[in-house]
Amino acid sequence: MKIEKALNSSLILMLEEKNKNAALTAMIEKAWEAGGIDSIENLEKNIFYREQLMSTGMGLGLAIPHTRYNGIQKAKVLVGIQPEGIEDYDSLDSEPVKIIVMILAREGDHRTHIQLMSQLVARLKDENIRNRVLSSDNTEEILNLLTGGLNE
Repeated sequence: MKIEKALNSSLILMLEEKNKNAALTAMIEKAWEAGGIDSIENLEKNIFYREQLMSTGMGLGLAIPHTRYNGIQKAKVLVGIQPEGIEDYDSLDSEPVKIIVMILAREGDHRTHIQLMSQLVARLKDENIRNRVLSSDNTEEILNLLTGGLNE
């Protein structure tokens, strides 16, 4: 699955929240508002359970919280941006998280989950793209940066 099938500009949030739980909750609420999810409580339970197992803070200012469960109609990606950083994310490199990419997929749909994750990580490991995402407040521009759009 290509990123643009799971992510659109309405799923990109400019986060005001500066702590991990509040930022994740804001993103979960946005996913719920976007539709296609059986229960906001189930989604929240799944995301926070995954975080209890191990922080999804990957380093480089990135976190990739994710879940697979059957309460999701189709795969969805949300992006939360907090340029000042989220200090309490417990990232692998102990640095603040500035970009959160939340991947939601159906249980058993490992292929879609891995495809989305690998495409997004490939884009965001590029420091230039990360910096451009962080310096923009235009969701269409951010979408183009993450999907490899023509406006790069």
